[in-house]
Amino acid sequence: MNRPTPVRRTVLLAVAMACLSSYQIARMQAPKTLDVFFVDVEGGQATLVVSPSGESMLVDAGNPGDRDADRIAAVAKQAGLHQIDYMVTTHYDGDHHGGVKDVSTRIPIRHFVDHGPRVQDPAQPITPQSQSYMERTDKAYADAVATGAHTIVKPGDRVPLAGIDVTVLAADRSAIARPLPGAGAPNPLCGAYQPHDVDHSENSFSLGILLRYSDFRMLDLGDLTWNKEHDLVCPNNLIGAVDVYLTTHHGLNLSGPPALVHAVRPRVAIMNNAARKGAAAETMGTLRSSPGLEDLWQLHYSAPRPANAAYYEKSDPGGKDLNTPEQFIANLDEPPTHTPAHFIKLSARADGSFVVTNSRNAFSKEYKARPSAAKSPALPMPRYHHIHLNSVDPARSLDWYAKYWPAGKKTTVAGFPAFQGGNDLYLLYTKVPQRAPGGFDKTLHRSVPQSAFWTFGSGVADTAGLVGRLSKIDAKQFAFLPVYTSPDDTNGVIRSALAPQGDQLLTVSQLKERAEREKNAPPARRPGSQDFGYLVDPDGMLVEFNSAPEDHFWSHNHFWHEQPLCAANWYVDHLGMQFPPVRDPQSGAMAARDRWTPCDVAVGEVGYPSFMPQGQLRIPIGNVRFANGSWAWYTRQCRKGRCGPGNDKPLVRSRGQVVDHVALAFPDLDAVIARLKATNVPIHGKDTTQSMAFITQAGPLPALLENASGEQRIRATEAVRNALAANIGTDGRGLHVGLWLVSALA
Repeated sequence: MNRPTPVRRTVLLAVAMACLSSYQIARMQAPKTLDVFFVDVEGGQATLVVSPSGESMLVDAGNPGDRDADRIAAVAKQAGLHQIDYMVTTHYDGDHHGGVKDVSTRIPIRHFVDHGPRVQDPAQPITPQSQSYMERTDKAYADAVATGAHTIVKPGDRVPLAGIDVTVLAADRSAIARPLPGAGAPNPLCGAYQPHDVDHSENSFSLGILLRYSDFRMLDLGDLTWNKEHDLVCPNNLIGAVDVYLTTHHGLNLSGPPALVHAVRPRVAIMNNAARKGAAAETMGTLRSSPGLEDLWQLHYSAPRPANAAYYEKSDPGGKDLNTPEQFIANLDEPPTHTPAHFIKLSARADGSFVVTNSRNAFSKEYKARPSAAKSPALPMPRYHHIHLNSVDPARSLDWYAKYWPAGKKTTVAGFPAFQGGNDLYLLYTKVPQRAPGGFDKTLHRSVPQSAFWTFGSGVADTAGLVGRLSKIDAKQFAFLPVYTSPDDTNGVIRSALAPQGDQLLTVSQLKERAEREKNAPPARRPGSQDFGYLVDPDGMLVEFNSAPEDHFWSHNHFWHEQPLCAANWYVDHLGMQFPPVRDPQSGAMAARDRWTPCDVAVGEVGYPSFMPQGQLRIPIGNVRFANGSWAWYTRQCRKGRCGPGNDKPLVRSRGQVVDHVALAFPDLDAVIARLKATNVPIHGKDTTQSMAFITQAGPLPALLENASGEQRIRATEAVRNALAANIGTDGRGLHVGLWLVSALA
């Protein structure tokens, strides 16, 4: 074989090096991003989206005339565009659709998307001047649409922009009826929602979209108004969590209720306001109190001006305290003709990370991808399905509950004796040959031995009436435990509202302060609206009744834990529960609580009233809500000698005790298992049919997951309980109630 000449070798080597260099360059090139440009159109909207594929979408085009069209065209040129592939018009107000024709004369538009023809609501008054302006801008828009393809969309449709998913959430006064993938959890903020008057304007027809690029999500609802936004998140959050929220309606208080903003939990908000439009004080309060919000970016500095009552403004907007820090503001000049006009650019990556840049000062901030648990689609909220008890005589217990709660009924579930009292919760019974351990000891004032389970709780509208009725039936069978009101109280009261402090839960220090304050004055009686008391059922489970607006057989469970706040975090992170909302001290609005950080906090002072003579450790308390009730965790009570010598013991596992386990029902267990796997929760102990899996997590409760169908779900779960019992052990933090996750029963 002839050898290559030196010249040929050089050529071959050069070709090889060229190929290698091209390969290395390709490897070193940054991955493509989704780029979004927020163009300053002085309080209108013009949002230019460039997908990783290179296709483009312009959402609205600002006002009619040269100013806004020139600004949009300049940004499009900077983005390297030669055409707009999709022109999405949210609605027919001049600051949104007015500039479409002017833009189309500067850069070609292939496809126009909107909610359909304008419908003039007869209840919306209109002046002759407004009518003339409306007709002029509508005609200009129609002229532009005639130059390209045109699509009318409805909720649930998609804009086929290559490289990303653009889902229509609202259009023409309608909204999606089904949740997006991973969304659909009940929204606890809906209870505090205050509606606005019915909006008859074109804003209520606004088209709203969700942009998704792999793990990145951005919400843009145009000018959709308050009540229409409510329908997207109440009673269930149909959207889920987002990374970026383009503030609805420029930050006016006509839109953006906390029930929406706090439910979607944006990491970043971007406001397309003007110097004297948007950025309402109330909106700023909602954003600043939004859980998980890292930053607010504004297209304009908001100048101080009087409040507009027609826009539901109670406080004057604008000024230093009602703007984001200056580095996050694109334009500081007030005159609308200012030049240059600066924009905000967002570049998102497939992993959910993104960077936001201010073109005025080149300030950029990087936002890392969410941890896998946080960026996973939200789980649907579970329902509490049953408490399973071990009983020597289930019939006797069922008789007791039938008297305790006459509105309930005895029944069977999957062959197990059961009591159904409402709220979709059952008490299920397994008959055992001898009394199970873990019952409440009335002499020691605690369960022995103590597992993580503390009490089953009912909500009662008339607590005094309940006490009177049960005492007449059988005072011995329904013997109420004493509720101790202070360290000096040796007798207790039958209900907490009868305590000197009424419905107040006070620490020992607070009780002393109160006594000192009232030393020379008659004791002040407090109202007893937070009334509670205790019974012990025939098997030894502690039953609490608590005052409530209406009767509920089950309203809450209380548990013990070494780190109560960490327990609450775990259930929110892994099993789709939610923290109860809290009231924002500045705005007064109900706001979603963010996760507890840190969650391992010091135990607080003893408080009263309490079922324990030595008082109860109530600080800290970790609370979560789910579809049909709530759970609360308190710290383990037997510590530092409070329960006597030798009793500072860890909580024991619940398997085989009076309260054997509790069960949650999920509509989709596959999503739950996927979440647990994604967050490295070990899953093991699968049975031979592969339909069930037991987990032992680093969080509060062990669990059995199963995907059987019909009543066989519970039968199958219970059938494998013994085989898996050895796996129900400590979680390292002291909570050991067995938790079984079951598919929702048909």
